[in-house]
Amino acid sequence: MIEYAIREYLELITGMDVSPVFTHGPFPAMTYKISPYSEGTVKECQLEVRVISENMEECLEIRAKVIQALNTDEQQPSIVMGDYAVRAQVSGGGWLFNSETNMWEYPTLFNLLWR
Repeated sequence: MIEYAIREYLELITGMDVSPVFTHGPFPAMTYKISPYSEGTVKECQLEVRVISENMEECLEIRAKVIQALNTDEQQPSIVMGDYAVRAQVSGGGWLFNSETNMWEYPTLFNLLWR
């Protein structure tokens, strides 16, 4: 399943444990969520990668690693994740400070094409 391949790839590039949707730590932490758009030979989905930490600079450094590793342009080869060939492009994101947890959260959205 593509979900497992993405999780393993995120763990490989960051050295962090990655959890689907939410986490209880340890921090810094990373979560991911996948929302499918279309099915077929080439599938399309949106991937949200959220970096969570008490330290804003740490969030930015981890987010930059993820963007560097995932964001592909026309001239780069596809990323191989297990049995999948994946192309990704940043499509949005932002940041917020969660006052309930006292943590910074930096979500980044990617459009993924994969087969």
